[in-house]
Amino acid sequence: MKLPSPAVLKSAITIMRTLANIFESMLDQPQEDMVIADPAPKRKSTHKATIEEMRAFCKSIAVAESDGDYFFHKNEAEKWPKNWQAKIRSWKSCGYLPSQKAGVTQAPKPAPKKVTV
Repeated sequence: MKLPSPAVLKSAITIMRTLANIFESMLDQPQEDMVIADPAPKRKSTHKATIEEMRAFCKSIAVAESDGDYFFHKNEAEKWPKNWQAKIRSWKSCGYLPSQKAGVTQAPKPAPKKVTV
C-alpha cells in the first residue's frame, strides 16, 4: 500500500484542525444564538367527508355510489384515512370495493360425505 505524500497529509491535517476549531467555537456559543432548522411540517389530514361528498366522488371516478356509502360507514366506525380520495382510488385499482367483489364467483363447496353405520 502506497502512503500519501507529505503535502497531502499536511493538507488533511490543516482541514481537520479547521473543522475542530469550527466545532469548538460552536460549543462555546450559547444555545439561544444557534439557529436550528424547523422540522418538516406535519402533513395535515383532509377533512372528514360527508356521505354526499363521498357519493359524488365515487360517481366522478366511475365507482358505484353504494361503494361510497360502504366506505363512509366503514370510516365512521373506524378511523378516517388522511386522504380518503386516494384510499378509494387505491381500493378501486386493487378490486377491494364491494361492487367489484360481487362479480367474483366463489368455488362451489364440496358436498358433505355420507356416513354409513
